[in-house]
Amino acid sequence: LDPPLGSSRIKVLEVFEGLLKMKNRECEDKMREMGAMPVVMDLFFKYEWHTFLHNLVQRLIEDMLQGGNEDLKRSLFTDGELLDRIISAHARNDEWVKEPKRSRLGYMGQLRNIANTIMAHSKQDGNEWMSEYISQPAWGHFLESELDPTNERYEKLQLGSVHNRPNTHQQEEDDDFTSPPATINPYDHFNFRAPDDDQEDLFDGDEGPDEYGDEKDYDDDEGEGGLLGTLTG
Repeated sequence: LDPPLGSSRIKVLEVFEGLLKMKNRECEDKMREMGAMPVVMDLFFKYEWHTFLHNLVQRLIEDMLQGGNEDLKRSLFTDGELLDRIISAHARNDEWVKEPKRSRLGYMGQLRNIANTIMAHSKQDGNEWMSEYISQPAWGHFLESELDPTNERYEKLQLGSVHNRPNTHQQEEDDDFTSPPATINPYDHFNFRAPDDDQEDLFDGDEGPDEYGDEKDYDDDEGEGGLLGTLTG
């Protein structure tokens, strides 16, 4: 990770997650007004191999869609350009894996979960407004060519058809559906390590501000820019 994502950014995202779980309309409106989601999505795609970040952003999006603030939910599709970014990420991944010995980009499993969450919520009462976004031709093509076929493969795996799994890039796609136990460090599970300068344990330590490879303390970020400035700084 160069530059490292940093502990301050992670902590700000965790603050956002806590605010969303409070379901406080004033806090949610402030997040929308300050343009939080475009910045969050920028971080998600910039740090392509940061599994902890990807899982955290996935939870943020799920919390938003489960909430009752339609304006905030709409901001995911307008300000955050969520659907376009999902589609573009899959196109980028298709080009990336054409090179020999390259695995799929690190956020592909989370993007599939997010896409499935979007479609599930679009079918619920009160979310008819989502048809304005999911009815776009590009999203329809993505569902037909990417999401639906992958979901079908997952259903077959769930039925026990694991003997049909090819030992190729297809197996990597299917493996996205298997999550590591909560007690296992995701970085170890996915065989990912930060650069040599950032070999600290990113999950188990009590080292304080160095926990995510950033020496800056969160309390130092209360000046100009506030929480959003911490994410973009």
